[in-house]
Amino acid sequence: MTAHEFKDLIQDYITGKISVKEFEKRYNDFYSFGFEPNNERLFNILDRLFCEIDLYWENCQPGQESDFEISEPELRKRAEIALHQLEEYLKAEKLSP
Repeated sequence: MTAHEFKDLIQDYITGKISVKEFEKRYNDFYSFGFEPNNERLFNILDRLFCEIDLYWENCQPGQESDFEISEPELRKRAEIALHQLEEYLKAEKLSP
C-alpha cells in the first residue's frame, strides 16, 4: 500500500465514507500485509496511527480515555492529525528533487 492509499483510507474514515470498524480492519490489513515504508518519517506517521487504532475500544466513552483505550471521537481526532502529517509528508516529497 502506498502513502497515497493510506491517505485515501484515512480520509474515507474521517469523512464518514467508511465506519470505524471498516477503517480499523482495512488499516490493520494493509499495515500488516502491505506496508513497506521507504523512509522513517512516513513510518513514524503510519505506525503511530496503527498504535492508536489498537487503543480504540468501542465501549470507551468520550472523556473516559486512558493510556490503554480511546473512544471513537478521540480516534477520529488522532486520524485527522495523522492525515495532516501525511499530507505534509507527501507535499514535501513532491517538492524534493
